[in-house]
Amino acid sequence: MESSQDYNSLRETIQPALVTVTRSAGVVANEDLQFQRTVRPSVGDKLDKTADRMLGLVNGLLKSSSKVTGQSTTKLEDIDDIEIKWRGIVDVIDSFLEKADTCLDEYTGLIKRKNAPTVEEGRDPKRSKSTAPLDWSLKRANIVKPQNGFEKKPNNFDKGPWKPILTKKPHAIVPLEQSFNTFLNEEHTTQYEPPSLFKNSLVSPVPPVDSSVQEKEADQEEPRLATQPRSRKAVGNWRWRQKMRDKTYQQAVTASAEVSRENFRRGS
Repeated sequence: MESSQDYNSLRETIQPALVTVTRSAGVVANEDLQFQRTVRPSVGDKLDKTADRMLGLVNGLLKSSSKVTGQSTTKLEDIDDIEIKWRGIVDVIDSFLEKADTCLDEYTGLIKRKNAPTVEEGRDPKRSKSTAPLDWSLKRANIVKPQNGFEKKPNNFDKGPWKPILTKKPHAIVPLEQSFNTFLNEEHTTQYEPPSLFKNSLVSPVPPVDSSVQEKEADQEEPRLATQPRSRKAVGNWRWRQKMRDKTYQQAVTASAEVSRENFRRGS
């Protein structure tokens, strides 16, 4: 009880001083210090003395902290060393603050003091890594297979056809009863097959080009041209239109055949 009261009185003395120092340090921004040095030379001398004093305090704190935490640190020669060796300084200070926090909690009774572990005599506290090969019994251990915990266990030795395991299709357009059809494969065994998106259809043969139709159209075109003066330009235009009609017809026939073949391929 007395230790708790002593700590509370000490904290009430130290805390206001730390708050005052923290507030004073934040009055002038770090970017304005160089400006204050230029405007007021006396301020520059005070800043140099304060920096040297703070550097000495930091070195003393790091030296004492390294003894407690067991972490090595180097001496700081100037302010630039703090920026260069900042990572190592932070590690030492963090470890020191953690130990201080733990000690304060133990001192005030918030946590119980932990007894230091004792090392048995004749036994190395550090276990050396074994390079021996793993025991054969561990390699061949009887480990439970994960598939044994499945709700529906697979049968790797089943030679029958695949069977659907769905029991319902609430949002399907096609009912479950109509979703799977059976057929005989090459080995004459019954198998399930989902319905095809495309219906089976044979390729419809394309009729050959009837030359009589083209001759009839040409005969109908000839009398009309006969009533007009047969210039080389008119005859050339007529032949060009006739050629384009033939080309368009051939393209239509080819496209129809391609569509028929594609439908047959998808249906099969």
